Amino acid sequence: MSLRNLSDREILSRIQELTRRERSLTLAVLLHLGEIERRRLHLKQGYASMFDYCTTGLGYSASAAARRIRTARCMARFPEVLALLESNEVNLSTVSQVSRVLSPENKDRLLERIRGRSQREVDAIVAEHEPRSFPPDRIRPVVVRVPAVASVQAAGGVIGASCLADVPALSGGQTPAPPGAPPSAHCRSGSDLCELRKGAPTHRESSIVTEKRMLVSFSASEAFMAKLEKIRSLAWHQLPANPSLEQVFELAMDHFIEKKDPSARRARREKREERSRAMGEDNKENRSAGAQPSGVPKPPRPRHVDASVKDEVFTRDGGHCSYVGISGRRCVSTRALQIDHVEPIARGGRSTPGNLRLLCAFHNRLEAERVLGTVGAGTPPTPPPAPGRGSSRATPP
Repeated sequence: MSLRNLSDREILSRIQELTRRERSLTLAVLLHLGEIERRRLHLKQGYASMFDYCTTGLGYSASAAARRIRTARCMARFPEVLALLESNEVNLSTVSQVSRVLSPENKDRLLERIRGRSQREVDAIVAEHEPRSFPPDRIRPVVVRVPAVASVQAAGGVIGASCLADVPALSGGQTPAPPGAPPSAHCRSGSDLCELRKGAPTHRESSIVTEKRMLVSFSASEAFMAKLEKIRSLAWHQLPANPSLEQVFELAMDHFIEKKDPSARRARREKREERSRAMGEDNKENRSAGAQPSGVPKPPRPRHVDASVKDEVFTRDGGHCSYVGISGRRCVSTRALQIDHVEPIARGGRSTPGNLRLLCAFHNRLEAERVLGTVGAGTPPTPPPAPGRGSSRATPP
């Protein structure tokens, strides 16, 4: 569509109409999102959260989805916000900001204060009610240069990095060699550099190497730093001299994953069973620490699920919620995972791998209501924190 043939007046008139329609459509989207969450349609479609539904299902960016979800929830709690949005006295961003501190007690005063204010002004108002003593956690991708030896061919010979230090345009910004440093062992002679400067044909043999990394920043308490120093002390023989924080964290995370990851536990269990079979049943009984005497029967626990069965179900379902929505989409949540009985215990279901599945807490609740009704389903799970305000840990069963 070309607009070049329109007059200035037509352009300005059209943009006014388009923005009015855009505002109306945005309000309609917010109302629909609020109703979708109220009916929990996102769960029935196979999404674990409204944020997942908005980003994956509707294609919003993370920031756009977070703003719309917070604003839709704010409108549901405080209907007067809708009128302010319709009159354009506030906008999506400012309502999203103030929703964090809005309450029934302060809503009248705060909504009056943010009318017609810019995003920066609303930030200052919100800060009065939500003082922060430390900056929020931040994770962002960065690309860094990886040191690489660069060399250049000239006049049939090779000039090394020490010679290239005299030619910044070809050295790729490498650290210059110290004054008086001898030519690289790859250089034929000092005349090579002269040939290079005379304009002999040259080419870079190695290009700049880059690596994608994540820049992580967060504030830490004194207790956290004490634990960090303790890990450094306990693992001094496993870490290099003057280890980086990344090396310390990675060692601690590897240790936790090795101990808690169901797949790793299952692999260790299979190795133990294989060794036990090789040593014989007698040795297996002797090596079983704390085993209950064979003559004492175990009390029946129908809801108990053996750790080996939990690990098998976790591994089989890939560490993801296995709920499939009415649209055929499988939930991909790895948060708040729980073991669920397909056929409930109350109806004679057993704790066998074939009758167990992995569900996130929200789809577990949804299935419980479908099968047992709202009375037998218990208390609904706590909803996850708003996007950008923290996250829940993915806890394996």
